[in-house]
Order: sequence, then C-alpha cells, then structure tokens
Amino acid sequence: MWILAFVCALASLPLAANEVKTEKTAPWNGAELAADQGVFFVQSTFIDTAAQTREAHLEFWLVGKSDQHVYNFEWSVTNPGKSSQWPLKADSYELIRIRSLDSEGRDWNWRPTTAPIFQVEAGAISHFGHWFLVQVKKGQKLSLLIKPARMLPLFKLPKSFSRMIDGETHAELFTSSEKTPPPQRSAAPVPDDLGVDMKLDLFRQSSQEPQMLQILQDRSGSLRSCYFEYLERNPKVSGQLAFTFIYSGSEHSIKSLKIKQADLRDQHFVQCLTDTIKGLSFPIEKSLIGELSFSFQKKGS
Repeated sequence: MWILAFVCALASLPLAANEVKTEKTAPWNGAELAADQGVFFVQSTFIDTAAQTREAHLEFWLVGKSDQHVYNFEWSVTNPGKSSQWPLKADSYELIRIRSLDSEGRDWNWRPTTAPIFQVEAGAISHFGHWFLVQVKKGQKLSLLIKPARMLPLFKLPKSFSRMIDGETHAELFTSSEKTPPPQRSAAPVPDDLGVDMKLDLFRQSSQEPQMLQILQDRSGSLRSCYFEYLERNPKVSGQLAFTFIYSGSEHSIKSLKIKQADLRDQHFVQCLTDTIKGLSFPIEKSLIGELSFSFQKKGS
C-alpha cells in the first residue's frame, strides 16, 4: 500500500518562501451537508515514550484535483487518541504537506516526495487512516506514521450518511444496509449504579499493565454502555467475562481477542465489548499477550 512508501518518503523540510494561498476548512459540526459533499475523517494519536509530550497541534494541506484549490486542516493530537472530521467537496485530493507543533514548541514539517491520493465521495464518510506522531526519546526526531483505515466499532453514522469508506482504497468499511445490524443504542444516560470491575494480566510483561489498564479504565463508560444495553434486554443479568488477547506493538492495538470464560454469552453484548476493546489505541511499543477479565453487576442487586 502507499502508506509504507509514504512514510519512508517523508522528510523534514524547511517551509517554502512563497506558500500557495490556502482555504482553511472548519471541522464538521454535524450540520447537513450539500449534495456534492462528504466528510473527511482521521484518527490520530500522539505517542511519547519519554512521557514528556502529551499533545501536538497538527496541520495538513490537500489539493483538490478538480479545482486545484489548497485546503488546510488543523487539530490537536493527544494521547489517548481522538478522531476528527471536516466537510469537503467530493473529489480526489493530494496530500502535499504536514506540519506539527508540539507542546514543547518544536515545529516539524513534512512533504511527501510523491503525493498520496485520497478520495472523498458525496454522501459518505471517507476514512483517511490512523495517524501516529511518535517521539521515541526526548530530543530525537518526531516521526509520523500513517496506518491503514479501519472501521471505528462505536462510530455511529449520522442519519445523512449511509456509508464509511477507506479514502485511499475506496473499500467499504461500513454500510447502513447491513443485514443484521446490532440493537440500537439507547438514548438514555447510563445509570451510575452499573458496576464494571476489570483485571489485567500481562504475565512477564507486568510492567506494562498500569499504562494499558489506565486506558481501559478511561473507556469504562463505553463498557458500561454495553452492559446497560444488555440489561435493557435482560434486566437481571450479571456475571463475568474473561478474554485472552494478542496485542500488536507495531499497530498499537489489540488484534486478537478470544473468550476464555463467560457467564454472559449474549452475542450483541460480547460483540459490543470486543469492538470497544479492539478500537482502543495504546502507547506501548512491545507486542504482548495477556488476559483481561470483567465482572458486571448492578450495584445493590
């Protein structure tokens, strides 16, 4: 894929003396789009193994094939990661420049030797991959890695969109016409009396447990939401669920997740948990194997 070639071709370059006039694009706020517009979507994470920097300001520039306009986008990249989206006219776009200004005042610029092409389709959300800004050691060069797009498990398509596509390959990541969609998420707030306890065992790599467990705990609201939806279908259910997993250090995510023991075997509940966990990004470079167990119960029951 172009992504590997693009990463290898990136180089830190000084800014050109005469920059092309650009059109700054505001983030999408959920408003209805024009008939010829789609949404440009990016996931991003700042990974600093020296724990010196937790946030960076990121900008990039795209050139539209049809109108030759230059569009400028900017957002903050944090750890844990986040997603950002902007409205854009349906067209093919070339990525011509990326800039990062981190929280320590370091200003980095990259220009690809061969500009990668992205496609925005009308009425669709175009996913442009997961962008990682990586600082291995304090004082070393900041690296930019772009991983292939993959569907966000808990991403809910707005009513005006029926599809999410890979912006580079045009492959379908999600369509609302799937034959067996999961139950609709409740609009009601998740009650505070839903208990979710979790335990993590990384065996010989136990030194990595606090960092991984912290991110899991930060997303406990999503896990409780899965349990709340289950309770709406079965009000008295409680029990335990344990997984074994394989974590990929190169992709910063859990790639394999298998049930080891389960009191709770509802298909949609298990899928909700699985998608939530696999959708997380972790700032851990080592590949790991481990066990992750949960205990779900309604407090006072």
